Amino acid sequence: FMNAVCFHGRQVVKPEELSEASAPFLKADREAVVERIADVVRKQTGDGSVYAIYVMENQETVDYRMPVRVMLEEGLSYDKQVKEIEKKNKIQKQQTEKSIGIGETEKLTDGEFLTNFRKTDRLIPIYTTVIYWGDKEWDGATSLRELVNLPEEDAVLREELLKRIPDYQIQVY
Repeated sequence: FMNAVCFHGRQVVKPEELSEASAPFLKADREAVVERIADVVRKQTGDGSVYAIYVMENQETVDYRMPVRVMLEEGLSYDKQVKEIEKKNKIQKQQTEKSIGIGETEKLTDGEFLTNFRKTDRLIPIYTTVIYWGDKEWDGATSLRELVNLPEEDAVLREELLKRIPDYQIQVY
């Protein structure tokens, strides 16, 4: 499916590179728990590295909030990756301090030291596709900009707001 629809027939994803990945996207704090469960999640690996994460959401009915739903799921997944990198870097920093002395660490910027996320750290890309099986044509939004309320009567303000709102688009097939 990914090769046919998303990559226009090119063999970008090889079946032997795909494996199941965890479906829940979870974020909890003292006040709330946000949980989203994707329908199908696969990770593409090769040479011991994860290249990409593919998420497929099956829809039989139009979900008019779909861009926000996809954005939240992807945001939670990216946040999970950041937390894992921060944890790995913190452990590495502690091991370095033990081996060369407290206070003497590798050269980190203030931001890298405080957040445990390095300038060179990178996230695994997440590609979400919505597969719509409904009887009628999809008439829901396919971008965040379609969901925001912008002033019709003030064209200048509308244009300035549009410049600042990310055009977070989703793929619906």
